[in-house]
Amino acid sequence: MGVNHLTEYELEYDNRWLFESVTASLDVVARLLTENEASVPCVPRVVAGYVVPYSFSGRIRLLFEYARGKKKLSRSLVEEVACDFYRMMTLNVMGSIQEDDDDDDDDDSCSEDDALSKALKLAESLLPHAIAKIIIASNARAKAERDEWLSAIEMQCLSGISSDRAESNQIRSREQDGVTVYHPVDVLRTMGVSEDVTE
Repeated sequence: MGVNHLTEYELEYDNRWLFESVTASLDVVARLLTENEASVPCVPRVVAGYVVPYSFSGRIRLLFEYARGKKKLSRSLVEEVACDFYRMMTLNVMGSIQEDDDDDDDDDSCSEDDALSKALKLAESLLPHAIAKIIIASNARAKAERDEWLSAIEMQCLSGISSDRAESNQIRSREQDGVTVYHPVDVLRTMGVSEDVTE
C-alpha cells in the first residue's frame, strides 16, 4: 500500500505509537537525571487546518499531504523531519546540538546526507508503520521531483506498486549500481492506483 491508501485511523494510531514510544524513553532518562517522576505533555495543535495531538505529528501531516501531491514543501523541510524522526527514535541527543567548528562546507553536506540515509534506513526498518511509510514516500517524492530514479521500497511507499507489479503498471526500470531502480515520472503517474486495477 502507498501513502494514498493510508487511513486517518492508521495515522492517528501511529501518532499515538510514536508519542508513547518516545515519551516512555524520555521519562526513564528524566528519572535518571532528576530522580523525580517527569512526563512530556501531549498538547494538541492546529497545523495546515488539521488538529494534531502534538507538534511533531503536525509535521508528519505536512509530509503526508506532500507525499500525496496535495501540498508543496521544500526538500530541506522533508529531509529535516526525517532526521528529527531518527533523532527521536534513537534518542540521539548529540545529533541535535549545534557545535561551532572550522570544518568546511563539503564535510557538513556529507554528514547531512549520511544523517538522511540513516533516517531513511530506520524508517524502512519500522515499516509498515504509517509514519515510516510517510517519511519514505515524502523523500521519494522529493527525489522524483528532481528526476531521480526510485528504489523498490520508495516506489511502493509512494505509489503502492510493488516491484513485481512495476512492469504490468508500465513503470520503466533499469539497473543502477547493481540495484533495480524505477522511473520517477512513471511512479508519480501511478499514484493512488490499486495494483489490481491494471491487471
